[in-house]
Amino acid sequence: MTDPQAPSHPSTQTRPGQLRPARVARKVVVLSVGIVILAVGAAISPLPGPGFTILGPLGLAILATEFAWAKRLLKNFDDRTAFLDKPWLASPWTVALLIPLIAGFWIAAYLVAKANPEHASTTWMLSGLLFLPISGLATVIALTARRRWLARKNA
Repeated sequence: MTDPQAPSHPSTQTRPGQLRPARVARKVVVLSVGIVILAVGAAISPLPGPGFTILGPLGLAILATEFAWAKRLLKNFDDRTAFLDKPWLASPWTVALLIPLIAGFWIAAYLVAKANPEHASTTWMLSGLLFLPISGLATVIALTARRRWLARKNA
């Protein structure tokens, strides 16, 4: 049996405050993926669709797995929406109903734009504006599901 107090091999030791290479690689990957998702969300925000409303919290949640500043920012955002935490939100039924609603909305917008090509740009602009409440609801459902998941994990 090895003594837990015995020093390990010098090549496997890390100095206090120093991260192991695998941990550094994980941080770099998480940072890259999180920033790319945030950048894509910001870039597609002017286009019809959810854009940053969905991708912003998603990118922040990815960053929060490794970075304390992102975790604090996400918690602040989460606390501001906690008043919306209703029992029916984030249930499997709500998510199951939201997915066809989003798909149906964009299919309808596509069909309207295709039927009236001369007004397609107006159709897409109005669709994007009309989609904001649905996108906001999807964000609240995602945050509520996250709160419930964290509550179960910490219980």
